[in-house]
Order: sequence, then C-alpha cells, then structure tokens
Amino acid sequence: MDYQPSGIVRLLGTLVRIGRTLLWIGTVLVVLLLVLSFTRGAGISLTGVIEAPFSAELPDGRVIGVDESGFIDSYENFEIGQELQLFAGNAELRAAVTISDDDIDSRIAISIAILIWIACSWVGLNALKNLFESTARGEPFSSGSPRWLRQLAAALLIAGLAAQTALIALNRTVDTDIPVRIDAGPSPMLLMASGLVVLVLAELFAEAVRLKDFEEATI
Repeated sequence: MDYQPSGIVRLLGTLVRIGRTLLWIGTVLVVLLLVLSFTRGAGISLTGVIEAPFSAELPDGRVIGVDESGFIDSYENFEIGQELQLFAGNAELRAAVTISDDDIDSRIAISIAILIWIACSWVGLNALKNLFESTARGEPFSSGSPRWLRQLAAALLIAGLAAQTALIALNRTVDTDIPVRIDAGPSPMLLMASGLVVLVLAELFAEAVRLKDFEEATI
C-alpha cells in the first residue's frame, strides 16, 4: 500500500502553492508600483508615531497635552471628572506620513526593503514547498529538510533585518513638519525571532537525519 499523507499536510501544501501564485501576482504589481513611484511620483504613505511632547485637539474642541514621557498631563475644555474617565495614563498619537515626490532617499530605502522582502518571500515559500512535498512522499526527515529549514530561517532573519534597517534609514531621511517616528510595530523583531526558532528546528532536523542515516547503516 502506498503512503498517503495526512489531510493537514495536503492542505498546507495546497496553501503554499496558492501562496506562490499570489506572490507571482504581488511581485508583478509591486514592481509596477515601484516603477511608478520613481517615474510618476506615485504617493507612498507610512504610519508614524508623533513624538512627545505634543498637544492634540479633538474635533469637539477638547485638548489634551502629553509630556515628554508620553503621559497625559493637561486637559482643556473637559467637564469636571470627565477627563479621568476618557483619558488617563500614557498616550500615543499615530499619523500618516506621505513621502514627497522629491524625497528620493526615502523612496530608495523603501524600494530596497520591499525588493528584499519579495526575494525572502520566494526563498521561504520555495523552502516550504520542498518540505511539504518531501513530507507528502513520506520523507519528512529527508537529507534536504535541514537545508530547506535553514533557507526558511535565513529568509525570516534577513526580512526582519531589512525591515528594521529600512525603519532606521527612513527615520533619518523623512522630513516632517512635526517630529514623527516611523514605526512598524513589533513585526521586524517577530520575524527575526521566528527565524531563530526555525534555525533551531533546522538543527534538530539535521540531527534526526544523521540518526536515521546511522540506524540505516547499522541494520
């Protein structure tokens, strides 16, 4: 009787194939958008966090003030006691930052980061495709499994490092009327942490492959 992979393995393999198809479409669209951003000045918007201290006026005329530590320290036009019910503690104000057409440095930094992300996505998806195909054949611990896991780990680590480097570069090149820090949240660190976890998993797979080869050689 031929080996039949589990439904989960078949489903994951199908999802990876769909992901590769979507990545082909995404790659073409992203490249076109990058070309347009340099040739026709297509708008690029990023999310930023306004650096404290600052004051913010709400649409109804109420105003809150935030000190250098990010703590709300003043209120204007609030009813007595209302400010403590609605606003208390630290505050973070996010803003959309649009890259100007003549800010070539920022556009180059964004383009390089995006291209690296696309390349890492291809490496990672190809590694996953090989892993699931090998597992579907009944060989989860094939000789190539550790290599494919290392490729996936490298893709995650490089993607996270590229994102973090791009953020540092953008915070130096983007010129805004008020102090704004370009922020991507925890994504870069999560990518790098995931890469380290996969790298450890790759070494475990490598040891399992060596053990399997040793057992086959001694039988």
